[in-house]
Amino acid sequence: MSIGIDVSVLGIALEGIGRYTSRLLQELGRLEDAPRLKAFSYGRNRPSLDALGFHPEAHAHWGVPGKAAVLLWRCLRWPGPERFIGPMELFHATNHVVPPLKGVPYVFTLYDLFFLKKEKRDCTWEERRYREGLSLAVASASRIICLSEYVADEAKERWSLPEDRVDVIPGGVDEFSRPEDPNEIEETLLRLGARSPYLLHVGYQGVRKNLSRLVDAFAPLAKKGCHLVLAGREGPATPGLRARCGELDISDRVRFLGYVDREALACLYAGAACFVFPSIEEGFGLPVLEAMSAGVPVVASRRGSLPEVAGDAGLLVDCEDADELGWAMDRAVHEDVLRAELIRKGRERAAGYRWSETARKTAACYKECLS
Repeated sequence: MSIGIDVSVLGIALEGIGRYTSRLLQELGRLEDAPRLKAFSYGRNRPSLDALGFHPEAHAHWGVPGKAAVLLWRCLRWPGPERFIGPMELFHATNHVVPPLKGVPYVFTLYDLFFLKKEKRDCTWEERRYREGLSLAVASASRIICLSEYVADEAKERWSLPEDRVDVIPGGVDEFSRPEDPNEIEETLLRLGARSPYLLHVGYQGVRKNLSRLVDAFAPLAKKGCHLVLAGREGPATPGLRARCGELDISDRVRFLGYVDREALACLYAGAACFVFPSIEEGFGLPVLEAMSAGVPVVASRRGSLPEVAGDAGLLVDCEDADELGWAMDRAVHEDVLRAELIRKGRERAAGYRWSETARKTAACYKECLS
């Protein structure tokens, strides 16, 4: 099989979709009957696939800014990826946008539908771009890959999709083992200003992450000597979060770290008393599994895909109820028996999500599209 695959998201700092794409590439290349992958990317930054230890049959980059590329594709339906990477049997669209494909079937990974539920005026430029092309992308795809049953069910209902066009293929999780050198953890946490005991959240600070509710729920724990560490790119919710921390007089207890690399993240997980993920909606929820793999008790929302992913290995709460959220965080930090149980169940749960299995099922999806 000759498979074209969009790797454009690897040209920026890796977050959820970038982690999915990079690990899928790596594991597809390790399969016994590996497909012949042709990587295509566009945008200002050319991804370096060498850093992944992965070498596709071809990698071609179109150095046009993303907005210009999408405009050309929308207005002229030109140029298609085959102009850069040559002929292919199938294309895998991994990042919301499907380039023009002349007679080439494609697989489309659908992560979530949250931005379709927002008012258009509240959407970012990227979200507006995704909204405009999503229905057509889904309608024309040979197969749609969803990372959770939750998203698959939403997609089937919204677009009346038959069962045989939707594949549920969860992502995996890389084990976040505790760094061997305790001094490394201590030095990293000192450098980042993460003071123990701290509760940790990892993720982009968008509105749907529900961090304003998290800050409200955390305020009583701040009075008990706890700290809150927010690791992830700042976003539209950040100014309001900072202001709310000031109103609650807990600014000295909340640390905004911005984006952190994998090495620093491993130390943050290792030192955390609890991981909190009160998102309004998620299509998968990789940080929850990362925390579980690192042996950190998890408190998460019972909305979206999170109950499906966390199972009974986390404390699931009503993310709109600050009192319930605060109560769960307090228990996860201070109740030793509960903590031990959550840590044990979390590690077992995370062990069931393997990138090798994600790749195997994705390759099977490719074959079925071409059969």
